[in-house]
Amino acid sequence: MNRFIYIAVLLILSLLVFYFTNKLLPSNLSNKERLGKDLKTSPANLYLWKINDEAPFKYRILFKEVVLNSYNLLGNKEDSSSFFITYKIWSGIFYSLAVITYFIFLQILGFKTNLAFSGCLLMLFSTPYLVAYVPPIHTREDILGYLILLLGLIFIIKKKTFWVLLLSIVGFLCRETLLILPLVYFFFSAQEKYWIRYGLPLLTITTYLVYRIISGVETYDAKQGLLWNLSNPAQVIGFLFLSFGFLWLPFLHCIRRWNSSTDANQETTNLFLKSSLFVVVLVLITTFLGGIFNEIRLLFLAFPWVITVSLNYYRQYSSEFTSRIKKGSYIIFIFGSLIFFIIIAFFTILNINKFIVPSKYGISYQLWAALTFIHLYLVTISLPVHLKIDHALAINKRQ
Repeated sequence: MNRFIYIAVLLILSLLVFYFTNKLLPSNLSNKERLGKDLKTSPANLYLWKINDEAPFKYRILFKEVVLNSYNLLGNKEDSSSFFITYKIWSGIFYSLAVITYFIFLQILGFKTNLAFSGCLLMLFSTPYLVAYVPPIHTREDILGYLILLLGLIFIIKKKTFWVLLLSIVGFLCRETLLILPLVYFFFSAQEKYWIRYGLPLLTITTYLVYRIISGVETYDAKQGLLWNLSNPAQVIGFLFLSFGFLWLPFLHCIRRWNSSTDANQETTNLFLKSSLFVVVLVLITTFLGGIFNEIRLLFLAFPWVITVSLNYYRQYSSEFTSRIKKGSYIIFIFGSLIFFIIIAFFTILNINKFIVPSKYGISYQLWAALTFIHLYLVTISLPVHLKIDHALAINKRQ
């Protein structure tokens, strides 16, 4: 199938997912009242976007400027309905563009078209992306941030230093967590000229600090996230698992035992091998110290590494999975596990308020419990294959 057909399918599919998840689920984009709460603004005055009047949100101007300038071009001043539509349109555009850009990114890494398409499906149906606008994720500018990150990684691979620098600066105007881009460039790029390798992150960070000073230094309670994480260990573990779900297994396996595939570019493959652990640990630490773990959009910043490494794992060991599926005992195991998890999920969701205190912020724990059981089921049915692969590799290593 032509790659442009794949791109067209991804465009249509991502827009459909965006539309139906925000229509059927308790999303912040489902109505003006919910978006108003997310923006800390009255539904009648959404365009005031009051959440960006306070730190650290005031420094994240890029998405706000895109939406507000487009809204102002419509000429409908003080029209909350027009603003709401504009906000949703831009959110949908960036939602689809990020998926399509990831497809291009995977092809640049050497993945065949069908595998790149599969990787995009893993991204699109991962929990943080599938329900991006459902509390407690609170996605606003983050999808645009994912798009900028992917573009930056593409230009690191292509060794286009100017564009990496530009996207690093544009990135922190979207969200300060995108400072991870110049760090990846510094530690893991193939740039041999030291004045460029050191100069790019130094210039980016200097520009960032100057921008913060010009914008007005404003303190805020940076310990709020850490205190929440320490007070809610069960949710920290649960939402950490949900950030990538069943993909944690192949990712962690590849971190321990990496075998580069023959049809992938060695240099770019090694870039993601060497930087994966660094990026994931950095994202986990910064989120634990400065963010809230149930806002898993923050953890999902590592998706170009976790999903890509996992996809490479499935490419390497696809024959083991297909051979296992052909066995009758494994099919019985799949359906038996399905029945078991349906029963457990049904009773858990039915009695969820007995296990978790209902949220005053309107968080649907029933939804999150359902998603957790889906990924636990996928972990369960894939675990025998992972263990078999790990056992075979251990034997080969001893020989």
